[in-house]
Amino acid sequence: MTFTAGRILNLGEVTFQPEAITNTAFIAAVGKQVRWTKEDDGTVLLTDANKQAMAEVTELNVFDKGLTDLSGIEYFTGLWSLVCSWNRLSSLDITQLENLYGELLCGEQTTDGKTSQTLTLYLTQEQYNNYWVGNWGNEYVNTDVTPVIPNN
Repeated sequence: MTFTAGRILNLGEVTFQPEAITNTAFIAAVGKQVRWTKEDDGTVLLTDANKQAMAEVTELNVFDKGLTDLSGIEYFTGLWSLVCSWNRLSSLDITQLENLYGELLCGEQTTDGKTSQTLTLYLTQEQYNNYWVGNWGNEYVNTDVTPVIPNN
């Protein structure tokens, strides 16, 4: 195909879909804890209404749901408390969760429902200084969690 200056190419109708959270296991585990609108395929479009619904959630509990990742959690910017222990997570990024200063229970991740595995927890310097050192880092609460502060 050759393009010539001064000609208009008809590309047909172009539709734009908002981005979506496609982690259907996470969406199912969240269940009715958030008032979002799900698509028929189980995904959640990142519409303004769905983003607002996620931002309004202050407490989220996905304890022991067999999850291997929490992609989509970054949109829950109003979270104050997160319980996600006893899943199968190897890493968790909470750097976008600036209001998460209450409870964080993310330790005791498993590989097979029995064997413990280490969780790499990505957090900001502020989260580390203000919450990990004084509260979240309690070994009893967050067993086998390695905090990591990403380089900016």
